[in-house]
Amino acid sequence: LQLASTKDSVDITTNKASKHQDIPVSKPSSLPSRSHKYDSDSDREERRKREKYERKKYSKHKEMVTEELAPKSTGREATIEKKREKSATLHGAARQKEDAKDGLDLSEDFLMGGVDDYHARVQRRKVAQNKRQEEKHQRISAAQEAEAARMQKFLSDMGIQPGQQERITIAPRE
Repeated sequence: LQLASTKDSVDITTNKASKHQDIPVSKPSSLPSRSHKYDSDSDREERRKREKYERKKYSKHKEMVTEELAPKSTGREATIEKKREKSATLHGAARQKEDAKDGLDLSEDFLMGGVDDYHARVQRRKVAQNKRQEEKHQRISAAQEAEAARMQKFLSDMGIQPGQQERITIAPRE
């Protein structure tokens, strides 16, 4: 607050002093003279030509160095190389598109578990399968035993001895 009031007081005193002075202040013209304008245009054009020449010179030098380091293939080799490049871009794009189809770029270990996790899961699956198989065999054997007991009871009710070889005859109805 004190700083603002000090600034205001300085501003007021400065403006009072300039009002009392009738000294005209000449402002420099912002527009350049015509001769200066033509000079700056020619300088600008000269600089543009020089930069263009430097770029062209650099480009030729770069092309020459590239040709010396890795010469271009010619003839049949050139056509084969062009075909390979085109094929790589086409098939590479398809491969990248296929890879990015799911939107997830995660490793197989992260998604499916590491090698240790895999072996542990396989072992657990085998144990579970064995347990289910054992339970199934127990149910089957229990059912077979129950069936054998029912058959034995039926045969004893009918008066047939186990292992009897004679044919059973049923009396006709009255």
